[in-house]
Amino acid sequence: MESRMGYSLHWDVEGSTCESIESLTGSPTKTAIPDAIVLHSTTRGLMVDQVMTTPTWSFAEPEANFEVDFYPTRKTSPWIVLETDMSDWNHGKYFQKYTSLCLLAADRSIVGTDTVLLSYCLEKLEAMIEPVLNNTLSPPLMYHSLISSSMFKTGSIDTEFGNGMYNDHRYHYDFFVTASAMLKHLDPNWPRMPELERVVWTMLRDVVNPSADDIYFPRFRHFSWYLGNAYSHGVTSIDNGKDEESTSEDINVYYGMTLWG
Repeated sequence: MESRMGYSLHWDVEGSTCESIESLTGSPTKTAIPDAIVLHSTTRGLMVDQVMTTPTWSFAEPEANFEVDFYPTRKTSPWIVLETDMSDWNHGKYFQKYTSLCLLAADRSIVGTDTVLLSYCLEKLEAMIEPVLNNTLSPPLMYHSLISSSMFKTGSIDTEFGNGMYNDHRYHYDFFVTASAMLKHLDPNWPRMPELERVVWTMLRDVVNPSADDIYFPRFRHFSWYLGNAYSHGVTSIDNGKDEESTSEDINVYYGMTLWG
């Protein structure tokens, strides 16, 4: 470091140089080097041999002239958030993250005996889950009798991360299951809780159904008892074989299942 706003890189070089050959100093005259030495780096792509007349790079960083705060200078309007048509996967993540905040609002070691924050949190949370209960998410949830599965009604193999091709159901439903278990813990007498229970049980039957007598869903869909995890990619073919894809979301569905139970 040469100053608060400047620094340089210096190289020890050997051999003769020529100003007509490509220069690292930004010379306007550049000539491609025939048969240049090219090495492969681990993460930075190709490393091409360079010849330079001045073995120094000098950099200057301007002084920052803006303020940094804990909050953005312009806050997002809550109406914009409510009108946002997000994917079901993102809606589920949104649901579980906010439910986790409600758990903190119910923790007396954090808020003491004050229940105002929890009441506000639950009111917003229960409004957030209503599109799931009303099946007004975009796309909506449906049941496909051919492969005995619930799925989001999509018109493309890639929409909703391939959910319509039975991909990643655990990773789509885990957020709803885990968050619903938290909501039931916080407000078990919520009037719409019976509706939520039916939705959650349907999602669980789709991904972790233990019953051989269930005529609507298979047992342990895509789960390998030999490998100890479930497969991703649904019914699509994968050249190098199917994989787990997301350990954290795989664990999250079993975590939510345990909380729900």
